[in-house]
Amino acid sequence: MPPIHLVNNQKSMRVVIKTTAIFILIVAVAYMLLNQFKVPILQFAGSLLIHEDPLTHADAVVVLSGSAFERGNKGAELIGKGYANKILCPGGNIDYTYLILMGDSIYESDITRKKIIRNGINDSIVIAIHNGTSTIEEAKAIRAYCKFNNIKSLIVVSSYFHTARVNRVYKKVFDNSNIKIIIRGANSVYFDEKYWWKSEYGLLNFNNEIIK
Repeated sequence: MPPIHLVNNQKSMRVVIKTTAIFILIVAVAYMLLNQFKVPILQFAGSLLIHEDPLTHADAVVVLSGSAFERGNKGAELIGKGYANKILCPGGNIDYTYLILMGDSIYESDITRKKIIRNGINDSIVIAIHNGTSTIEEAKAIRAYCKFNNIKSLIVVSSYFHTARVNRVYKKVFDNSNIKIIIRGANSVYFDEKYWWKSEYGLLNFNNEIIK
């Protein structure tokens, strides 16, 4: 009969081998499952950043500053389809790219306004509001404008991956205001939101919104 310490060592070794084999099997199964369901998992993760409300007529469309091309296109589309008769472009940030290219600086809200007008919308109904350097500051500026101008409903347009955060901010800022808020998204021109992980721009946008 072998010594007791050898028997114990053999038992310990079998336990280690068995545990290692189970661990490898779990990792292999997890890898296969993740690989098989990778697309729906990543699409679900992206969907957590998106919020949209049913689209109805409103007193005004608000196009948030930044990403003027995609957001401006969506705002102009909504006006063109008759969902509102006025469009507001908030934002107090200055785009210094214009300073490099044209020797002058310009508010991001003015860039958005120019984009909307270039889409064929009458400039008399496109109003730039040079206030707000963040989503919440823009929301506060819009609420003040609505109060002064007796606006009771808004369609708020932003990039799709920004809409969930916009919804949270506007719910907070417009709480007890009796102003109806409708959130709508604009497709990015740089990546497909449905397959965001396939693009560097998509990865950056997803990461930025998750952090914020």
